[in-house]
Amino acid sequence: MDSDIEVSPEQWWVRSGRGELRYDVLLEALAPTDAARQMLLRGYFEVRDDGSRIEPSDAHRAIASLMASGTVRVVVTTNFDALLERALDDVGVSPQVVADEADVRGMIPLVHAPATVIKLHGDYRRAGLRNTPEELGEYPRRWRSLLARIFDEYGAAVLGWSGEYDIALARAIRETPSRRYPWFWIAHRGVTSDQGAQIIAARDATTVTANGADELLTDLVARIARLDAISKKRSDRAFSSSYWAAPQGAPLPGWAVSPLLWLRVTGDLTPVTGDSLEPIDPETRERIVAALDACALTSVLMKASGSVAPASAAIDTQAAEPDALDHWSESPTGHQTTSNAIYRLGGDATSGLSALALIAGPGIPNGGSVRLTLDIAVSIDDVVNPPLLVDVWSAALTAVAVDLPEALDSVLPPEASVTHAEFHAFADSTNGAGLNRPNDLGRRLDFRSFGTQTRPLGQSFGVSVELGAPITPGEAHGITVQALRRGLLDSGFTDPREGLALLAGAES
Repeated sequence: MDSDIEVSPEQWWVRSGRGELRYDVLLEALAPTDAARQMLLRGYFEVRDDGSRIEPSDAHRAIASLMASGTVRVVVTTNFDALLERALDDVGVSPQVVADEADVRGMIPLVHAPATVIKLHGDYRRAGLRNTPEELGEYPRRWRSLLARIFDEYGAAVLGWSGEYDIALARAIRETPSRRYPWFWIAHRGVTSDQGAQIIAARDATTVTANGADELLTDLVARIARLDAISKKRSDRAFSSSYWAAPQGAPLPGWAVSPLLWLRVTGDLTPVTGDSLEPIDPETRERIVAALDACALTSVLMKASGSVAPASAAIDTQAAEPDALDHWSESPTGHQTTSNAIYRLGGDATSGLSALALIAGPGIPNGGSVRLTLDIAVSIDDVVNPPLLVDVWSAALTAVAVDLPEALDSVLPPEASVTHAEFHAFADSTNGAGLNRPNDLGRRLDFRSFGTQTRPLGQSFGVSVELGAPITPGEAHGITVQALRRGLLDSGFTDPREGLALLAGAES
């Protein structure tokens, strides 16, 4: 009797002729029905014996953080507790949970769902758990089809799964032929089961050694946060160097003269080559015009035109009545081809406000990109204040980085986006036809709110911006203010912070 007392539970199990002591066979013996399993498992997932609530682990919370940020979109788990869902709820994420065949039939497609948790073995709060060797030997058809799609279309990090007992899952992984995206196998303390080693070889997975899920995932979240911080610092960086300044010597096609103040915003759509750019056809041109008519820049210019007095950009000539700014149309001059398009809003720049939009396909000097340019002519009898300058520039940036790329979507390769943008202001001392006139940026831009200026602005002002990611319309104003800040500092303004703070607070 004494020797029986010293026998461990594991030894007793084996001596009783029950085979290897494993979770699946033990659970089948202790709780052979769904109801019994639910009652047994509740004590491990919900409430302890002392009445305290069982909380999600650090690993659960790390996964929830990765899903909240969009870094992870799909979790496939063999767990059937609700701890991950609770961790997701704590960070404000409501995932779609797929735990049985009925859920598979009604699920939102993975590409459209922001977060999906697939519980292959079911949910312990429902009937139909998969725990026994027989239940884990074969999955229903809908499960197999779903897993085949996931393993075909997604990369994966395998964590906390040995691959030994879930025969159906191991088979589904091995039988997916494609290798579109990398797989990573997290080996606890470097130990991998024989079945795991076979799956690693079949998927050509990278093995990562870890001491535990909590430590690994918490560290991963911290590392991603640091990378995001570095990326944020590097994104949308403004530089004094620029490439697409307003040309001197002759007016642009569509303008009769060089305006008194010339504002320009350009954006480079990359990567685009001549072979990857589809022809600009009539349907695309209709979308371009519709986008220009509806863009914020058109509204800004129309509003401004009603509150400024026009001035003549020509020499010794009275200002003519400016043309209406009601519709963009093909420029009277300029080449229209299958890779180039030029449109005009308003008149020919001799007085008042007008604008040109140029789409230039790959070629010299902009090989490898499509250059989008908005040129705004400002010939008015007053200086332009900083709020109006920023409104025009930011609206033009939205047009070249958002509106026009969307209009060109059918002719651009899917990976193309605006990665480089520039802001320019130019006050030409000639009218574009060789006749001189007194003119410079100090006469056209009112920069007094930016404090002490140590040198004159001169005739040109330019800043380039490297965009870290595709922008949204709401981000254009902030990017523009940051670009203006860099340009002011490079132009000799020692402390423009007060004026810039007013601009930053004036965003509509």
